[in-house]
Amino acid sequence: MKNASLCERFGIDPQNAWTLRMKFSKPALTFSGQVKLLASRGLVIDDLEQAARFLTQVNYYRLTGYILPFEADRATHPYARNQTNAID
Repeated sequence: MKNASLCERFGIDPQNAWTLRMKFSKPALTFSGQVKLLASRGLVIDDLEQAARFLTQVNYYRLTGYILPFEADRATHPYARNQTNAID
């Protein structure tokens, strides 16, 4: 088993490996929260509810991969001015 060999390599008891979960610094966002985040960064979204439903089918990370070229700054992620609705 691949996980068991990793545990052996790092001296971790395989029975307790689940306790080594990664700690995240950002809270998980709901679909509505993800839409609000995109809107706060300057993306024009005409129908927030439709956008949230869209994200249930196509996840946030897949969508942002397509709209990445429209970011004005990669560090803070604001979208360039006058961008149209990428979700319609």
